[in-house]
Amino acid sequence: QRNNTEKIYIRMKKSNNNKEFSGIQIIGIGDNTVDGFKEYFPEDIILSVCGHDSGDYNEEDIHKSIDCDSKTAFIITDLGGEHSIDVATLIARKCKEVGKASIGIATLPFAFEGATKCEQALCEALELLRNTDAAFFLNNQSLLESNREMSVSEALKKRDLILCQIIKGINEVE
Repeated sequence: QRNNTEKIYIRMKKSNNNKEFSGIQIIGIGDNTVDGFKEYFPEDIILSVCGHDSGDYNEEDIHKSIDCDSKTAFIITDLGGEHSIDVATLIARKCKEVGKASIGIATLPFAFEGATKCEQALCEALELLRNTDAAFFLNNQSLLESNREMSVSEALKKRDLILCQIIKGINEVE
């Protein structure tokens, strides 16, 4: 028996007041991925959080999380995990079904996470490219290598800032 904390869950907040970010939806896969965004985006931005601790997820719930009023979905995930690419692919396909552009934004693992995870992440990157309209990738390891004095937690904070800047930059172009 699996407990409830292992299942996919969806939390949504609709944006009605923030014109700067109207027309977009940010869909973060995994709590760690989304927690960093809370600091950089206003409270009223549309935000869906999909936990993915197991492969036990409900496709119907994920489909319901796609906001048909927005024209672009940013699908943010870490690659190399257990099930994140399955959920990201499912979300990207649903976006296509409803005529919404999907932009994948993903991070590759640190080298210390192991060669197997890094290889898996590269395969998942190709899968994300195949299923989204565009994709951006950030190598976590390169953040550490750019500043050898930086801790892993500082690198993750910098990663979150960079990912948010990507979203804001794309949104300004649209």
